[in-house]
Amino acid sequence: MVPSLWILLNFADDIKIYRAVSSPQDCYLQQCDINSIEGWRIAKCMKPNISKTKVIFVSRKTSVLIYDYKLCQLSIARTDSMKDLGVFFDSKLYFHDHVNYIFSHCVKLLCVVHSITFNFSSLECMLSLYTTFVRSKLEYASVVWKSIMSTDANKLERIQQRFAALCLNPFFPQVHYCYSLALEELKLHTLRNRRHRLDDLFLTEVYFGLKFYPSDLEIVGL
Repeated sequence: MVPSLWILLNFADDIKIYRAVSSPQDCYLQQCDINSIEGWRIAKCMKPNISKTKVIFVSRKTSVLIYDYKLCQLSIARTDSMKDLGVFFDSKLYFHDHVNYIFSHCVKLLCVVHSITFNFSSLECMLSLYTTFVRSKLEYASVVWKSIMSTDANKLERIQQRFAALCLNPFFPQVHYCYSLALEELKLHTLRNRRHRLDDLFLTEVYFGLKFYPSDLEIVGL
């Protein structure tokens, strides 16, 4: 077992350690945590992947403490953005990189859906392809990154606006394009509203013990 001197998260063969840092002493303690991991690794005859080991300082302050953390006597590279379980995290937790990534990816997916369904006469098929391959990507892990800025939220909404326009022209030619009216005809909700509903569902699952996140219950006073 790894000594519990820090907050540790692990998934598959990845390990993350972190702590609140406000002084050089905290940085030193974090290095001690890394050293403990190093000792545990040696005892288990495990080889670390130094090239994939990164340090990220998460803070919205203009200046942060810089410390040369080391693993296997080598400096650990510092990064301002990292991908973890499909979500891009930046050092200020604005999630701009994640929004840009899924926007670019979903634009391409929407083009594929459009090319596949160009001669389709079934609206249900178009909706099924969109919700399965595009909207699912737009909503993946949204509980983590939902606190994005309005400009980023509007950027993602443009994906669904494009899809609504693609559907409205061939299937509802009598309806003048308006996003809200298109959503009514297609029986869809805005992505923003769906993210709120996914948040509500997540909190409900936590409350009833289907997911274990006690810190979230403390935040909402439950």
